[in-house]
Amino acid sequence: MLWSRIECDRKQLPVTPENQRCVLGRALTLIDFSMMTLNEFEKEPVQSRLLGDNEIQHFRKILSSNANFTERPRCSISPIEKRLKFNREMEKFSRNFLRGCYFIIKKTIFVTGFILLNFSKSNVVELELWSLTSNKKNGELYITAKPTNNDTSSTDTLLTFMFDKPCKLTKRNYGMSMKYDVFADDNQMPNWRLLPKGVIEHCGHGTTMMKDYFHWSIDNDFVSEIIFYE
Repeated sequence: MLWSRIECDRKQLPVTPENQRCVLGRALTLIDFSMMTLNEFEKEPVQSRLLGDNEIQHFRKILSSNANFTERPRCSISPIEKRLKFNREMEKFSRNFLRGCYFIIKKTIFVTGFILLNFSKSNVVELELWSLTSNKKNGELYITAKPTNNDTSSTDTLLTFMFDKPCKLTKRNYGMSMKYDVFADDNQMPNWRLLPKGVIEHCGHGTTMMKDYFHWSIDNDFVSEIIFYE
């Protein structure tokens, strides 16, 4: 389902059920909806309106009669999802580390979210992503976002920023900064800091080197993970 929305964006088509069915083609018939729970089926396929009324009734009948139709653990991560996870080292974090992050995208990707260190005493936080020139001196504001886990307390170490739709990042320089209403006290800072190197995990398909997609600057002040697709 998510892939069809991304493909519509890539082809510059409105994200409608008709266009999603079009880009999916025969692949839609390969999705085994009978392996879902009834709740999962109602949440995604039914609400997406990709299936016709007869198809919906057909699968509802199967799932309702399935002995395992109640909730059960499932992998909720898309098989096309990739996660850049940065390494950590044990060192008390200091505000002196906060200088911003600079990186180069080496191939076009679609970012769906960031997981960042939380240095705020409140939840009034804003992420800014800048598209920069090669000398990093000039640029334009590309994205602003607020955390999607707004119900977290000020003691949480990480903040999650998930976008409503994938954000296309092309091959160029980018900079990231965080705006905080109130900084956390020193004793609330994490007992570890992030390094500017890591590994990219593919859901069910092993790992690849970070350098295949990103070139990071010397410092990594606050980026724990980048969630993206090609």
